[in-house]
Amino acid sequence: MGQVVTIDKEQVMVRNYIKKTNRGTVSEDIYKNAAAEVLSKVSSLRNAAEKYEINFMTLQRYIKRQSNLPLKPNCKLVDYAKYKQIFLDELKSTLSNYLVHCSRIYYGFTLSDVKVLAYEYAKSNNVAYPKGWNVHKTASKDWFTRKKRVGRSTSGERGTTVTMVFVVNAIGNSLPPMLIFPRVNFKQLYHFHKHINCSPSSPVLLILDNHISHLSINVIDFCKENGIVLLSFPPHTTNHLQPLDVSVYVPFKTFYKNSASRWMTTHPGNPISIYDIPSLVKESLPLAATSNNITTGFTKTGIWPFNRNVFTDEDYLCSDVTDRPFTTDSINDTIAIELSTISQPQSTTTDNNIDHTLIQNLTPNTPQCVQPSTSGYIIVTPEDIRPLPKDDERRNIPFSKSRKGEDWVECCSCKKWAHHKCAGANGLLFYNCKNCSSDFDEGFEDTE
Repeated sequence: MGQVVTIDKEQVMVRNYIKKTNRGTVSEDIYKNAAAEVLSKVSSLRNAAEKYEINFMTLQRYIKRQSNLPLKPNCKLVDYAKYKQIFLDELKSTLSNYLVHCSRIYYGFTLSDVKVLAYEYAKSNNVAYPKGWNVHKTASKDWFTRKKRVGRSTSGERGTTVTMVFVVNAIGNSLPPMLIFPRVNFKQLYHFHKHINCSPSSPVLLILDNHISHLSINVIDFCKENGIVLLSFPPHTTNHLQPLDVSVYVPFKTFYKNSASRWMTTHPGNPISIYDIPSLVKESLPLAATSNNITTGFTKTGIWPFNRNVFTDEDYLCSDVTDRPFTTDSINDTIAIELSTISQPQSTTTDNNIDHTLIQNLTPNTPQCVQPSTSGYIIVTPEDIRPLPKDDERRNIPFSKSRKGEDWVECCSCKKWAHHKCAGANGLLFYNCKNCSSDFDEGFEDTE
């Protein structure tokens, strides 16, 4: 039992108990060597204890416990369990690795979810836990003492919002921010072109996300006429590839929150309206959008200086939720297509070796089941209790909301579908949409 302090006739357990002796600090390897000599009758119990400088009664208990294997998951051969420790190191490591993996695939647990999982984890593995956990079917607040920010997917924005468009470059310069208010048709690219003064003879590269407003035909035509080369990020990657998301917007939100708090203090009883947002942005954005923060964002994303190896395998774990397993047929089809495009003779490989290599390289890293080395019991892992999220296979139904009698046509290049009359594809044997045929003068290409 730990030290107890009496306050107002109530017993309160000291949480930060400091051990006052060095008992229980001898490694298990020393006990193993001493027990081996005793069991092989090389030395007596007392001689072996004196030789390895350990207590002979502790050595006797170790030999007795070793003969009664397997042990329960919450028992140890040597050493004292940590004060009020529920899970042993191996069980705790399994739980910790599972929580970290869930956070990396953006399905992190909240504090209440972690405590519920700990209760189910302890109960499934027959680990002794406080009786108070059974009251609310969750671990107590004293069990979980550390908090960490974790990744988690969120839904789309709701309510009335004001969009801020901010443009920066790799040397740390920036354009004046653009605020888009509700019900106002604001042309973002006109504002960008006004400050950049680019032209087809002096083009500029614009890197942006793949929002639908950035991929319209009018936007693409305007950029081609004014020398703006568009390059969009892949979907769901802006948190890693967007320099502003990496190094500017996080401190900006902190400064904006502080500015909003000061505004609420000086304007008691008045809510912040959309007309007050520009003044708050003017006060907080210069503090976050410094030249150092901007250049750091380009460096960390690997855009400039260019670094293709800036990301590790852990950065791609969030895609494990929607990954589809490669089947033998799909792998063989891929190999056949690649071999058919090679004009020079190549060395051949058997199908079994190819399938094994591809499957081994494409298998994601998932937390493994860790079983105590001194236990013969089957350990229930957190993944058995809460399986890792996996998205079901999507069904591609492009015409689920089509009216009866409507005709649709598929683009030969991007494989996207368009309405037959809206696309103007009458009489065409092969159809290319305007996005794919934008290099030609005409909107559509007729190849017969």
